[in-house]
Amino acid sequence: FRKELRETVEEIFSENRINESGLFNHRKVREIIDNHMVGKQDNGRIIWTIMNYLIWYNQYIANNNFINNHIPVRKPVASIALQ
Repeated sequence: FRKELRETVEEIFSENRINESGLFNHRKVREIIDNHMVGKQDNGRIIWTIMNYLIWYNQYIANNNFINNHIPVRKPVASIALQ
């Protein structure tokens, strides 16, 4: 996160995104990230976990895409058997 993913982390962990999720305190998350970036603590695992949650939240909850894109519509079993 200190090098290749730094820009991505900054984008994903914006104050708006964190506050919109309603699950995290932006100041605390920012403290975790800042301590990691300066090498004070190794918070890579917690950053990775929160980042994945925020990506998931944005993709499926904030954009209302869960039902539209990820619940497969299947034919009833009876109609499949009759074909």
